[in-house]
Amino acid sequence: MGIRQLFQPLNSQYANMELVDMVNDQGDIILGSLPRPYVHTWNILHRGVGVIVSRDVSILDNDEGGYGNNNNNKPNVYVHQRTDTKRIFPSLFDMFVGGVSCRGECAELTAARELAEELGLRGALNYYQKEVVGGESNENSSSIKQNPLSSELFQCTIGTAYNRCVVSVFAYQCLTDVESIHWQKEEVQWGEFVPYDGVEVAAALSVDRLKASG
Repeated sequence: MGIRQLFQPLNSQYANMELVDMVNDQGDIILGSLPRPYVHTWNILHRGVGVIVSRDVSILDNDEGGYGNNNNNKPNVYVHQRTDTKRIFPSLFDMFVGGVSCRGECAELTAARELAEELGLRGALNYYQKEVVGGESNENSSSIKQNPLSSELFQCTIGTAYNRCVVSVFAYQCLTDVESIHWQKEEVQWGEFVPYDGVEVAAALSVDRLKASG
């Protein structure tokens, strides 16, 4: 009996929806799989990704001493406004492209898939399909010589009353002479590359508000 069949007596609509792995606190042990609505309804710990997108230059070049403390030399990063229909953080501004990992999906593939679905950036997905899977890649693949998606930078756990997720964080270098951003209207209602220092100030204000709220 397949996993989906187990949920048919409960709700036939949910039985046909995508499955999501529920995981332990470190996100490295899969405890089982559930239709995505159950994961959200019962706030079950699951896996997801967050990707920061920079324009033309990798945000990680700073780690090699290229920028020092001069924010003016850091690449612009993509910020978007979430649609008002989003379940989590509706209408708020976000510096990360994010999403939930499907059952059995590695974090790298989740990141590549979300970039393609949410912003139309297919560089990482093309690379994954060609180099990892060994299949045919799609448009612009010949112009992308290396994977624009970084390896996993770090992992953190988001824990709120409505979302519990072990998040793998990546960086993506968007080469604007090769690919351009096209929003998924269900996910994004505005977006633009903005100066790094503006994002840094906004992030600091968010942390200050969080501290003030206790």
